[in-house]
Amino acid sequence: MRYSIVKAATVALLGLGNILISVTAFPTGITDIQERSISSENVKLAARAKPVPKLGDYDYTADPAMVLPNKPIMYIVKRKGNSGTINQIRIDKNANSIAVTMAYNKADTQPPKLFLSDIQMSLFVYQGGKTASDLAILSYEGVDESTTKVVIKNAFEKLKKGDRDVITVTPLSIGLEKEVFDDLMKTPFGKNVQRLHDDFDTGLPKKVVLSGGSNHGTLTVYLK
Repeated sequence: MRYSIVKAATVALLGLGNILISVTAFPTGITDIQERSISSENVKLAARAKPVPKLGDYDYTADPAMVLPNKPIMYIVKRKGNSGTINQIRIDKNANSIAVTMAYNKADTQPPKLFLSDIQMSLFVYQGGKTASDLAILSYEGVDESTTKVVIKNAFEKLKKGDRDVITVTPLSIGLEKEVFDDLMKTPFGKNVQRLHDDFDTGLPKKVVLSGGSNHGTLTVYLK
C-alpha cells in the first residue's frame, strides 16, 4: 500500500514537471507570457535568451553620426552588398533607451540577415555597454511604416484625440484604450517589442505612448 502511494506521488510530480516544460517550450502569445511568468516564480528555468549577435559577424557596420560626452549616440547601420542605410538607431545609455528613427530592414535581403531586434540589442550591448535587462524604453520616431500608420491614425480617431494630444495605453487598459493597445502590439513595431523579449528577456510593455500626431508620429514603449 505504501509503495502504491509513493509511486502515485512520483507520477504526479513528473506530470507537473511535464506541464511546466510544455508551458515554456511552445510560445502561444499572451497566454504563454502569463504562464511563463507564473512558472518562473516557482521553478529556476535554464536561460532561454539567445546570444547577442555581433554586427561585424554578419557584414553589418554601425558608424556613429556624432559622439558627444554623456549624450545619446545615433548609429548609421549599413551592410556590405546593400546600397543605402538599413537603420538609424539612437542609443541613450543614461536613459537605457533605444530609439529607431529609420528602419528599412525589408530591403536587407542577403542571407543570413539579422532582425531589427538583433541589431537593436547588438548596439545596446556592444556599443552601449549595457545588458538586455537594462533596457527600459523603446521608441519608434516618425513612423512611416504603412500598417502602423493606419493603426496610429485609427487610435487617435477611436479615442477622439487631436494631433497635439498624447495617448497612453497599458496592458491593463479597458474598453477602447485596450483595443488601441492590442492593435499597436500587432503592428511590426509591436512585434519587434515582443521579439526582443522572446529572444533577449528584455521585458514586456508596461505602457505605450503615442505622441506627435496621427501622421509620422512617435510610438514609445516603456518596459519599466
